[in-house]
Amino acid sequence: MNIKSRIFILGVLLFAVAATCTAQGRTDGQNSVYLDFGVVPQHTGNNFAYSAKGGWSRVFGTKGFLGKFGVGYSNYEVGYINNTSIPFQRIHLDIMPGYSYVGLYPLMINGYLGAYGALEIINNDNPMIKGKAENIIESTTNFTVGFTGTLELELNVLKNLSIVADITQYYDMNSKFSKAKYAVYGGIKYIFF
Repeated sequence: MNIKSRIFILGVLLFAVAATCTAQGRTDGQNSVYLDFGVVPQHTGNNFAYSAKGGWSRVFGTKGFLGKFGVGYSNYEVGYINNTSIPFQRIHLDIMPGYSYVGLYPLMINGYLGAYGALEIINNDNPMIKGKAENIIESTTNFTVGFTGTLELELNVLKNLSIVADITQYYDMNSKFSKAKYAVYGGIKYIFF
């Protein structure tokens, strides 16, 4: 191989390394919106338990810190007295600071930990349990608060588009019906400035 070919190959490699180092997927002030759909694997009952969430996220600085604000909806069944399963829905708002590891770009590993507030609706807001002689003695519509954490894999597939997969754990502090549930999500994230 002659010297011109070696210089050309070295130049291409240096350009590729420089482009990779400057395009690490995170820029200070970068914004994104996301939409995820998931399943709730462990729940009482036989219905299809699902969850959906969406929101906005932002990068803070150049050290990997980020945060997100979102809204979500979950629909599954919870256990009640005498081995009865009743419908449960949760509509929540959450805020979560986080950190992103970008050393494997275009794959990024994001972690979030935060809090949420939620409206929970039990048994479709009906105190009578269908097909049973029991009534629900607690309120069937409640406001709850809790903690949430997310571990997310983000793969940047286009300049402004990533696909994401995550597992999110919810822990309700004051719910009488649902204490700790997790959901597994997949979705998309659109990145803009």
